[in-house]
Amino acid sequence: MASASDGGGSIRVPASCCGLFGLKPSRGRVPSGPDAADGWFGFIAEGVVSRSVRDSALMLDALQGDYPAQLLKLAPPKTSCMDAISKPPGKLRIAFSTHPGIGLELDPELKDKVRETARMLEGMGHRVEEVQLPIDREEFIYSYSVLIASEVAATISTAERRNGVKAKSSDVELRTWGIKRLGDSFSAGDVSLALWSMHQFSRRWMSFFEPYDVLLTSTLGKPPVEVGGLLPGMTDTVLLKAISKLPIGHIAKRREFVVKASEVVYNYCSQTMPANVTGQPSMSVPLHWSRSGLPLGMMFTGRFGDEATLFALAAELERASPWSHKRPAVWAGQEG
Repeated sequence: MASASDGGGSIRVPASCCGLFGLKPSRGRVPSGPDAADGWFGFIAEGVVSRSVRDSALMLDALQGDYPAQLLKLAPPKTSCMDAISKPPGKLRIAFSTHPGIGLELDPELKDKVRETARMLEGMGHRVEEVQLPIDREEFIYSYSVLIASEVAATISTAERRNGVKAKSSDVELRTWGIKRLGDSFSAGDVSLALWSMHQFSRRWMSFFEPYDVLLTSTLGKPPVEVGGLLPGMTDTVLLKAISKLPIGHIAKRREFVVKASEVVYNYCSQTMPANVTGQPSMSVPLHWSRSGLPLGMMFTGRFGDEATLFALAAELERASPWSHKRPAVWAGQEG
């Protein structure tokens, strides 16, 4: 088991890439303080990745709760996560989609696996329905980017005050410094408009979600990439170096510039971020493998505050299609 935090997919993405189970809890389920702020405007949730549903359920039972100074407090769940995995979830209303989310396209192999999972769920007695996701891609990416860039700029500014040293571009990765420079260029009004846009997205999304208990998509837009596969290429490096050194105030306000600057990440993590914005619980379940022998996670997002249904469904899936014994052709624990 390993600890993880998820502000855009960083529990579910590594779980999908490594054939592990990873559940991002609802916003406020696991306290972030008392020392740390509610990072990324509340988008970040704390949790773990593990090899089994049981281990993640046991850990969430241990982690959840609140303390006197916690700003967002959820009512205690009606049942523990460990109790939830011991009972069938009942007949669920499950929506599924092969929509690319905030990516340009969804890999064909992942489309096939989503449909295969939908058929599996239907065979288990659940009511399954295909849907289109209500996402304005460019609006979502721009608003999300404005908020995260502003947070990165604030984080580096806080570090400067605490250490009494002015940060330099060589102190952090090139992409981080570029994001910081973008964050510096946005006004308070830009940030407020982006936050308003994310709130409007959340309202539309939750209205769309209302008829369903669970939404099924792929976790990622593409199968796992090689180590370093998301590092800036030659063109991106030139762009980031320019952002790092040149005045960019008026350029940063151009929506197409912001969308293009991080497109490689959004195309890869194309499904995970909506649940960070809405605060819903969401899990990656290692149900499939690619033709080249790499894990392919399927993502299930539940109603706000309802981790129990997700855990019950995950346990049912784990019994129907066990995964803990599976290993890719090359893995960290193999001999020789």
